[in-house]
Amino acid sequence: MELPLERWLVGLYLRRFRVPRDLLRVAARRYAERTALVSERGALTFAQLADRVWRLADTLAAQGVRRGDRIGYIASGGQDQIEILLAAYEIGAVLIGFTPVHALDVIRAALTDIPPKVFFFDSATRPEVGLLLEQALPDTLRVDGLDAQERLITSGRATPSREPVSPDDLSGLGFTSGTTGRPKALTVTQGIWLTSLRLSVLNVRVKLGGHDVALPGMPISGAGGGLILPSLAGGATLVIPRDYTTASLLDAIEQHKVTRVFVTPSTLIDLLDWPDLDQRDLSSLRNIIYGTAPTPAAKIDEAIRRFGAILQQGYGMAEVLPPVSLLQMEMHGVGHQPAPRAALRSVGHVVPQARVRVVTAAGVLLGPNQVGEVEVQSPTVFGGYWRQPEQTAAAFRDGYLRTRDYGYLDGEGRLVILDRDVDVIARGEHRLFPREVEEVVHEHPAIKEACLVADGGGRLVLVISLRRAFRANTAVRQELHDYLRVRLPEWQAPEHIEVIDELPRSYLNKVLRREIRTMLSVNEGAPV
Repeated sequence: MELPLERWLVGLYLRRFRVPRDLLRVAARRYAERTALVSERGALTFAQLADRVWRLADTLAAQGVRRGDRIGYIASGGQDQIEILLAAYEIGAVLIGFTPVHALDVIRAALTDIPPKVFFFDSATRPEVGLLLEQALPDTLRVDGLDAQERLITSGRATPSREPVSPDDLSGLGFTSGTTGRPKALTVTQGIWLTSLRLSVLNVRVKLGGHDVALPGMPISGAGGGLILPSLAGGATLVIPRDYTTASLLDAIEQHKVTRVFVTPSTLIDLLDWPDLDQRDLSSLRNIIYGTAPTPAAKIDEAIRRFGAILQQGYGMAEVLPPVSLLQMEMHGVGHQPAPRAALRSVGHVVPQARVRVVTAAGVLLGPNQVGEVEVQSPTVFGGYWRQPEQTAAAFRDGYLRTRDYGYLDGEGRLVILDRDVDVIARGEHRLFPREVEEVVHEHPAIKEACLVADGGGRLVLVISLRRAFRANTAVRQELHDYLRVRLPEWQAPEHIEVIDELPRSYLNKVLRREIRTMLSVNEGAPV
């Protein structure tokens, strides 16, 4: 397909940017008086945001923070976190970020391995972190709370840093685990963020121009942070909601006339189930990006009928930044008429700059519609695990990243992601992918969310939450048993259905299968 001239020109324009700090510097000139950021603390223009970032970076440099030094923080999800992020980009420092729910043992192990020069936190919410820093890292500059950060900003000079920063420099270390031993830190370079941005502009068929207002529907310490750099590049206003409840997101869309929102599957489902959704003015929305986990096709269908074919999703992860594949808006349907389920179950076509292959465990290439391990080549693949060469080597095969996802390429060349390897259930001679069952479950009108797991005894248990209109239906469990019995082969059919108010979710608003397994471990032996 021929690349539209407009996107090609914008892609060419973005090639002038080498590292993330270039985006803020240009935005401060080009969009100086335009609103850059709106949060509970008020609104900042691009010029004001740059002023604060440069002052913070200058003070940190005066404290001895140099290119390559580590800056740690406990994410707040607000304006202060964005200022820390951009200040680190400005001086070429390496960010080590933790969410508010990271366990202290994970933080301790990570900081002991990679001690930071400065650490931002709030002792009012995590007092044990301050004690850890004081005892284990006495030489680390501790910035405790908003007032302390504000003092650093006011004492600095509002001038861009003269520190040289290269696209090949390390920009961040993201910790992905720590539950089974030493935490693994993913290395991400300065330049890879710009590569991801350029590929998105070249491949995402969303109308460019105008003044967008973007809303992350999940914390910016996770995938929601993916809206920060695109907003700087396009002069868009980034709105940080007061929290990530459905009511707050709807309020923010109405109040600020949001044009683009990025949500998780659970957040999208919450929106669809909101009781007064039809009374809300969401007419400003032009683009709903959804992702971070597979989204049930039935819910995508419902969203298209409600909002129109303005939805968009793709494939990517911490180890390979998006876009790897894209399901464009026009691939979702026409107007309010959804595309066929086969399209909606996919994450779209692989972008020209990436390669995806589906292979057996031994690495043998599989054909269309054959399920196997998904492996990716892309210019946005991460640089490996910090100081863990064996882990890094194991993450690649023949130059392809082993994503640990199972899936297939369908007959139309669309990529379909099923499940992570840890979630696949062995059933005798069969390999059961929970998503295949959950997709069928979501076709039932009573279902809000669903999660299929095997309990400690190997029994298939389906855990569901119900739509508001069905919560008084005491017969729904038996109805669902009957519904699935005629739609699933016997080896896929749940042996027990558990109905709970809401499925457990992570800080980043994704369903937590491990917590569901833990919950079931105390209920084994319940009657079917």
